[in-house]
Amino acid sequence: MSHRLSTSLTLALATWSLAAFADANATGGTAAVPKKDSKATILVRVNDKVITRGDLDRYSDMMVFLLRNRRNGKLTAKEAEKFKKKNLQRFSEMMMSRLVISEGLASSNIVETAHAREMKERECLRNYAHKRQTMPQLEAALKKAGYLEDFKSGLEFDIKLQSFFETVRSNEYFASEADLPVVKANLTRYNEIAAATNALNLALARSVREKALAGEDFSKLADQYSQDSEKEPGGALGDCDETDFPEEATLWKTLSKAPEGFISEVVESDAGYVIYKVLRHNTAETSNTGTPSTSLARIYFRQAYLYPEQTDDELMADIAAEKRAKCMADVYKDFRSQVKVDYPDGHVKK
Repeated sequence: MSHRLSTSLTLALATWSLAAFADANATGGTAAVPKKDSKATILVRVNDKVITRGDLDRYSDMMVFLLRNRRNGKLTAKEAEKFKKKNLQRFSEMMMSRLVISEGLASSNIVETAHAREMKERECLRNYAHKRQTMPQLEAALKKAGYLEDFKSGLEFDIKLQSFFETVRSNEYFASEADLPVVKANLTRYNEIAAATNALNLALARSVREKALAGEDFSKLADQYSQDSEKEPGGALGDCDETDFPEEATLWKTLSKAPEGFISEVVESDAGYVIYKVLRHNTAETSNTGTPSTSLARIYFRQAYLYPEQTDDELMADIAAEKRAKCMADVYKDFRSQVKVDYPDGHVKK
């Protein structure tokens, strides 16, 4: 029922969080996200510039839009809300990191390069566009949704930062063909270990299903074997409907029509291996959702991600992104010492 973000979008988010975590480790704190506040509440002030809760909400909404665009519209309201909730703190850290670096770049005499622009636009298409969407088409979609100025502001910042890397930083921050053999060997070894782990988990899932079919208590099996990091006691999922299975319509049809007590086959997906049990079917009057639903429990087994075959160009792009993340963390540390940061509680860190 959970679907991982695309690798490239996750990488794009992780790039910013690395810089923010560098600040957390160096100073003992990050820009917090208050639980109850107004749009005007200032989350952090860097020199004379601020980030408000309203700014954070708008940025979060834009990231949801970009995720939905990459999936070509296939993102439910429930998935969007889960994505925002999971990443809100990270978004706050990303925005603070960007503001700190922006202040540092403002005092640097950086000339934007054509290579930096081409590179960042290509990265935007790779991270946020769907299928063969061009940059003008992506910008048109953003304009229609009202996020074009925000997006272009971020893009111009990325281009300036990339130009800074190219003109100031050493070659250790840039990908080279010498990196390819090492990365390929590491990916091959990783995939071998991941495939072996998946085979073991699939065998375990089938074994646990046989125990359940033989009459062992499903809830106890879930408590003992389920590898779900967010599992409820007994593997309970609560009242579910078709919106909880947006990409698994056939599975939902089976579960919603199965008799109470039904135990599914081991369901294989990108997210893992899952055994479902139908606990009961609910009418709109008895359901917690106010609509007809089915109460389910599950036992979940992880499936390690297997990296797909990639071209040398694609691998070089991933290597470059990883090295930019390291460079950004280093640059952030340098600029962080040059600015004054106020947090909402009034504590000032220099």
